[in-house]
Amino acid sequence: DTPAGTVSVPPGSFFQVNPGCAAILVNTVAAIINECQPSTVIDLYCGSALFGVTAVRHGVPRIIGLELDSAATAAAEYNLKNAGAEDFKIITGNAGKLFKEIQDSFEPDSSLMICDPPRTGMEKSVLSGICNSRVRHLAYISCSPDTLCRDLRFLTRHGYRVQSSQLIDMFPRTPHFETISRLTRDDG
Repeated sequence: DTPAGTVSVPPGSFFQVNPGCAAILVNTVAAIINECQPSTVIDLYCGSALFGVTAVRHGVPRIIGLELDSAATAAAEYNLKNAGAEDFKIITGNAGKLFKEIQDSFEPDSSLMICDPPRTGMEKSVLSGICNSRVRHLAYISCSPDTLCRDLRFLTRHGYRVQSSQLIDMFPRTPHFETISRLTRDDG
């Protein structure tokens, strides 16, 4: 169970293992959703759709998700249906290769893109795709400060501004933490 409700996660698929920190992430994403009021959430590296489910529970009518792990995408579809989503599309495959497929399927001014990439950060093709799509609102969740800094540098050089960044101590007394950054683009 999460603040987004019950979410099914297949064995071996990624999920935030610290429930307290997962709750903070979900609640922070929910606050961003409530502030932006998007008509579409694009959930890159969506896993089992924890943030997609959060979006549905906060009234977002349309979800688009990309995820490499096919077991996780099956769980994402199940979780979104369980949450009451009616308009969603989950695509299995590499986000860098698939981003072009979804680029024309959302309105940049009324969409929120949620990115929760692996430790290696986002591929350059995804970063370029985000900038070319001109999506106005972006939430970037990261477990790796070096790749987060690299990716934020790229995004800020291409029209995005960091509005806020929050550190979440995943495992006290270790160097592991999550960061959630909110970015916006003024020109949509």
